[in-house]
Amino acid sequence: MDGVVTPIVEAQSAEPTVKALQVAAATRFLILDTNILSYLDNEKFGKQIIAFIKDLFDKSPGWGIAISNITIFEAVNELPVEKEEDMTETLAGVPSYEIDKETLILAAHLGSLYVDYFKDQGIQCKVPEAGDKIIAASAIKHNCFICTRNIQDYPAPFFIERIRKVFSYEKLGKGVNLQPMYILEPQIDTIMAYFAKMNGAKVDSRGQMAMQFLREKPKEIGSPKKGAAGPLADKKENPS
Repeated sequence: MDGVVTPIVEAQSAEPTVKALQVAAATRFLILDTNILSYLDNEKFGKQIIAFIKDLFDKSPGWGIAISNITIFEAVNELPVEKEEDMTETLAGVPSYEIDKETLILAAHLGSLYVDYFKDQGIQCKVPEAGDKIIAASAIKHNCFICTRNIQDYPAPFFIERIRKVFSYEKLGKGVNLQPMYILEPQIDTIMAYFAKMNGAKVDSRGQMAMQFLREKPKEIGSPKKGAAGPLADKKENPS
């Protein structure tokens, strides 16, 4: 998975469920964005997502799914009772990362980084929502990839696209519906370099705590090992 978007063959799995993605011996995790998780019980689109991710995991042993705890709130928030029960069932057993103080501060600093970068590049772009920044911080902290439907929530060059898949299915009365899915990798060196640039240009301490955290854990949150087998690649930091 080094340097280029990986071409993927269509998944061949029959009809796996979310439980098929909960790998007991997983040592590396793909964090599902809320906009992916909320579609997993979709009769057509959800089955394709699950089959595709399972196919990836079959080709890259040791990977499993996880979520950030912010996704529990986002996925259940304001749902009708019957849909909340379905979502609770979907969430059951999916490993999740706690949102601790370190994660929240890193997420806040990512917000500063995005604002500075967009301004510096002259980009008119909406800064990602708080929940997306928390998911991004969890991925950076635990060396996970992110699976999302909205690539703009995790802006390049701080996250790069490793895999893209476009699913298609018939929507009653509306013809063929196309839905993209992306798997993204955090770029630790790029994030550190931009934090350093921010601190070099300003007297304030934005990014300093994040930089210290990143420097102190290079082995735990460094890039995946080159040459690892399969479309995905390897590290250990398990969610609860």
